[in-house]
Amino acid sequence: MSQAKINQANQLRDSGKSEAAIKILKPLLKSKNYKAAVNATISLGICYSNQRKFEKAIGLFKKAILICEKNKWPSRIGSIYRDMGIATKSIGKYKEAEKLMFKSIDFMKKYYDEGQGLNASIGITYSKLGTLYQKMRKYAKAKTAFETARKMLKKGNHEYWNLMAEIDYAGFLVTQKQFKKAKEILQKAIPEAIKQEKEYFLMKSLILSGDCEKTLKNSDGAQMFYSMAKITVEKIFDSQEVREKFEKEIKKRLTKKTKNI
Repeated sequence: MSQAKINQANQLRDSGKSEAAIKILKPLLKSKNYKAAVNATISLGICYSNQRKFEKAIGLFKKAILICEKNKWPSRIGSIYRDMGIATKSIGKYKEAEKLMFKSIDFMKKYYDEGQGLNASIGITYSKLGTLYQKMRKYAKAKTAFETARKMLKKGNHEYWNLMAEIDYAGFLVTQKQFKKAKEILQKAIPEAIKQEKEYFLMKSLILSGDCEKTLKNSDGAQMFYSMAKITVEKIFDSQEVREKFEKEIKKRLTKKTKNI
């Protein structure tokens, strides 16, 4: 029953309803079933990370690791280090985030990550490592990480992580000015995000698609994607932090009528 509630919360979180997810997860932190307590703690941490409350998220991830260690559940720890690495990257501690990502991979190789499959778990970690190297402007390392991620995820069977990694990769391609290639990926990602009801990644796909069209001199296409993103963020996200993040990105693009991204 507890895991079913956690799954429900995760679905709400991924569809932009972080506050509703948090209400479900908080009572589960004290579950007598340590696995349920760990999973609820991780999920709550991701909610806060999505709301850009990164320090709060990191504190929860550390707590989840302690519960795992106390109950001798090392196979769950690898993925927690990945989530902690993502949050650590977001507060600008890139070297520390890199160490956490590799620690995640090492743990998963040694103990195997339960539930999702080893290829999928390591694959999504390499994708997040790619976004980290992209932020650090280590583009050759980012390219290698994304290539490894895509190869491993194709061997796995995790639709959500595959969607996430493809959008991460499209974002990287945009920074490398490979707009046509990014556009091809995003044309598949948008309907897939809708099918999976992953509104957060739908938003990212729409904004990136607008960036591609704008750079390819298709101003009407860019306007369409940015407007779709604007409607989506106004209608869906209950988190003020998430709304403000996306609204700021969209407003910046809608007001830059002549300058390319």
